[in-house]
Formats: sequence, C-alpha cells, structure tokens
Amino acid sequence: MSMRAGIDKAFLLGQAKALLVLLPDTCQIQPTEGTGQSFASGYVTQTPASLRTYNSSTDIPCRFDPSRAFRPSRLQYEPTEVLEYNIELPADVTIDQTDVIIVGSDRYSVMKMTVLTTYDITRQVLLMKAGKNVDL
Repeated sequence: MSMRAGIDKAFLLGQAKALLVLLPDTCQIQPTEGTGQSFASGYVTQTPASLRTYNSSTDIPCRFDPSRAFRPSRLQYEPTEVLEYNIELPADVTIDQTDVIIVGSDRYSVMKMTVLTTYDITRQVLLMKAGKNVDL
C-alpha cells in the first residue's frame, strides 16, 4: 500500500468517527430548482425540487450555531436577535449557493461557503435566516 493510500484510509476512518461527535444536529437541504423540465399546454415548467440526500437520507448531519462573526466582542453575550448562523456540514455533502437549508421548521439562505481542501472533514456555511425581508 502506498503512503498516500494509507493516509487516505486513515483519514476516512477518522472522518467517520469525527462526524458522529462533531455534527450532533440534523438539517435538510432543498435546491431552489428541480432537476428537469416538463412541457404541457405550451408551457415549460420546472419539476419540483427534491431534498438532497447524504448517505441515502434527507436528514443531513450538521452542527448549527449562531454566528458571532459580525458582532463586536463587547456585545458577544448581549441578548440580540440573531439572523446569521454558521452550519458545519460533512465536507462531501452536495450543496449549492442557491440552496435553502431547513433546520427544524426554519429556513435559511446560503450567504457564504468555505473553500474545501483535500483533508477537510467539514464544510462551514454562513446562513441568513429567512424572514419577511428575505425571499427564498
């Protein structure tokens, strides 16, 4: 076995164990568009979007936390209405910038995703809570 193959095997075993511990929550990822089109009565319509799957499940492991990235440190513990959230997802989950993340009954739009490197275990995504002023 080559050194690279050994490192890859060790990484995959470590990744599986780490995901069980580091990602205690679940979410769903819904694309904004379906995967195909249908044509009826002279109109082209998009097929409904299906939830993305990860390891054959629509419940995707994650870690969901309020974001403190845009708050001054002196306000870190002040009660405020939080609209930004960080979510950690498995690095190999399929997600697009236009997807909607569903946690419980709340919907969030993707604001920023991290760039992955070879041995990343998770991918961090900055979310904005959907509300009256946010269209998804």
